[in-house]
Parts: sequence; structure tokens; C-alpha cells
Amino acid sequence: MSNQKRIFLALISVLIGMGLFLFNRPKPRYVSPYVPGATPPSVAEPSQQPIQATPTPPQNAPPAKANTVTYYQVVDSPDGPVLHPATRELTGEKPTDEARLAAAVVAMTEGATPALPKGTTLLRLKIEGTTALLDFSKELKENFSGGDKAEQLAINALTATAGQLAHIETVQIFIDGAAVETLGGSQSLLRPLKVPQKN
Repeated sequence: MSNQKRIFLALISVLIGMGLFLFNRPKPRYVSPYVPGATPPSVAEPSQQPIQATPTPPQNAPPAKANTVTYYQVVDSPDGPVLHPATRELTGEKPTDEARLAAAVVAMTEGATPALPKGTTLLRLKIEGTTALLDFSKELKENFSGGDKAEQLAINALTATAGQLAHIETVQIFIDGAAVETLGGSQSLLRPLKVPQKN
């Protein structure tokens, strides 16, 4: 057998070995409250109660009332887009934590410069222990405009909004009931995201 044939066979063997290694390597392990692609557990639907916007409270304002939630809008600044807090009031005497959080998240999909991509719908929301599970429609990813800054703004808006509930420590994001690797490519969404440190 000629040297050329030996080299050719050796290269083919290496390529086949690499293919088998890549094909048989373990799949990524999703660390999430339920299996990716599976139907999420029964969760609370977002509140359908009418919601009215209220003015943004001044700095150092007293804590929000039980029927008021803080959410975030994107506004322009000299340093580029930043998040700006606003409040929304829910009708009813004692809305649940799920209703308060759902109202705040829905508010971030509305307006001229929403913190979440336009067309995004909150499909399901559940609080499990100290984790808020947020399941969004496919538009969260499909309508994402791209860029590290936009991705960070959206994630920061969600974690800060969920973090206003005293017992929430992490947020897990899903799209159509499945865990997703990332929104824009920079931040992994496979693990629950920590909310900002609380005072």
C-alpha cells in the first residue's frame, strides 16, 4: 500500500473518530424547574384585572403599597438607553404576589420603548419557593433587536422587577414552556438569574 493511501486512510479514521466523539458527547444539562420542551406545570395565569398607570414615585419615596408594582421602561440618556422605574396600580384590595408580578411584567411589553421586545406575551407565571418562573411567547426571542446592551437591559428589568417581592431571590425565563440557552448570545438563561441584592 502506498504512503498516500496510508495517509488518506489515517485521515479518514481520525475524522470518523471525531464525528463519533461529537455525536456521542453528553447533551447540555438544563438546570431548570421542569424539563425543556415539556408542558410547564400548572401555573397562575396573568391577572386580567384592569390596571391603571400611576406617576413614577420620587427618589427615596416610601415603600410601594401592596396594590402597587414597580416596572421598568427604557429611556434615552447621555450614555445611551437606560432603565427607568415606573409604577402601576392594580385594582382590588389585596392582589396576590403572582398578580402583582404579572402586572409589572406585562407593563414592560407596552409603551413606545418597552424593556421587553414588542409583541412579547407573558404566557404563564408561577412562584416556586424563592424562584419566579416566567414563561414568555416566542416573540421574546424572535423580536429581540440584538446587542449586548439590549439583552442586559431586558434581563435587568425582569430580575429587578421580580426582586421587588421580598422573598424572590432568582428568576427563571422560559419561552413557550421550554428553557432557552440565551436571548441575545451573551447571557445564559439555562440557570435561574439572581435578582439584584436587596437592602
